Amino acid sequence: MSDHSFGERVVVVTGSSTGIGRAIATRFAALGDKVVLHGRTMSRELEQTHSSISEAGGVAAIVTSDYSEESFVDGFVDQVISRFGTPDVWINNAGGDVLTGGGSEMSLSEKLEFLWRVDVRSTLLLSRAVGNLMFEAAETVEPRLRPSLINVGWDQAWQGMAGESGELFATTK
Repeated sequence: MSDHSFGERVVVVTGSSTGIGRAIATRFAALGDKVVLHGRTMSRELEQTHSSISEAGGVAAIVTSDYSEESFVDGFVDQVISRFGTPDVWINNAGGDVLTGGGSEMSLSEKLEFLWRVDVRSTLLLSRAVGNLMFEAAETVEPRLRPSLINVGWDQAWQGMAGESGELFATTK
């Protein structure tokens, strides 16, 4: 981990192609942090996020990884570290999409299995892998610069949502 002050950290934002992840990544970049962007695959949206950060004078790198794959963790973490070193901040924002596209056609059981692999299993495995590295590296850093590992939840968690989607996301997020 780097011995950086606020605004000079290495920040990883998973699921940063669009929406909340993009907003988080661009804000950290605007503060002067180096940001690792993540998407399941290379996409126009992910490239746009990278371009907007670069055009604003920020520093960002892209790493892709499919969280539904069984053995993605080590390769993903290695790719992240190869960009800027051990992260100071890691934000698990990525999540499976079962509401649009092909995901909406899955059965309830298939959706639950997919969300379990992507939203629960992958978040836990990544958190363990990178968390251990971050906190080992942080032992020599002053307390105000200790690493942060943040898991983003579901925007409807506090009030719930009717139907299958509410049941699925209340369980997995």
